[in-house]
Amino acid sequence: MYRNLFTILGTAGFCLSAIMTMPVIAESVTSAAKLHGDNRTLVYNSPAADDAPSVRHDGIVRGENGNVSPNLYALAPAHIGTTTYEHPTLYWYQSDATTAKIEIGINKEGKTEPVFETEFINERRPGIHKIELSKYKVKIEKGVEYEWYITIIKDTEDHSKDVIASGVIKRIDPPQSVSLNLQTKHIEDLIYIFAAEGIWYDALECVSKLIEQQPTNDAYRELRAELLDEGDLPEVAEYDRNPEDKE
Repeated sequence: MYRNLFTILGTAGFCLSAIMTMPVIAESVTSAAKLHGDNRTLVYNSPAADDAPSVRHDGIVRGENGNVSPNLYALAPAHIGTTTYEHPTLYWYQSDATTAKIEIGINKEGKTEPVFETEFINERRPGIHKIELSKYKVKIEKGVEYEWYITIIKDTEDHSKDVIASGVIKRIDPPQSVSLNLQTKHIEDLIYIFAAEGIWYDALECVSKLIEQQPTNDAYRELRAELLDEGDLPEVAEYDRNPEDKE
């Protein structure tokens, strides 16, 4: 159904997986920069050249008769984002609720048909949503580029009205700085390490796990907003800073 936009264009080990699923012990924090009483600033070091063409597609389309479709974003950097996970979790954002069918799928480099596609029937509300590839047994192979996409299908008979957002992901080996810190007791530390190494999807997954465990923790939401700003996703960052505006 989806027209393949991807023309040519994980797991980092048991220890990290265990850390990601452990409950986080809440600390008294007042800002994302002081999660451990220090003044760390989150910096995402993009592995792409400054003049690299964007491979992310944002779904921003005005509908007919003045009706506006939800803005749709794959939470991906403009360049080819990296992960160390065999089964990463992918996140997207939609600005408003929709009654339309939503599909998500994955194209693999060198393949003409999607290697995975599924329909979401309960994720039509505004906000940030996710798909855990481990639940679908979808594996990201090392060194291979995958385009993943979300589609809001407004008219099943006319796909020219579809709203599509997409990003590109590639799995890499964990750099030494990550491997040396897999035994850390704090997921927060890994967020900064992944961001500094330019490993977008793992930094996003770590901070999103913290938010899931502590959804009212403004410090964690601010930290994810900082990462989203670094990835040139200002509308989504603004949602994280003021989620009540979408409730």
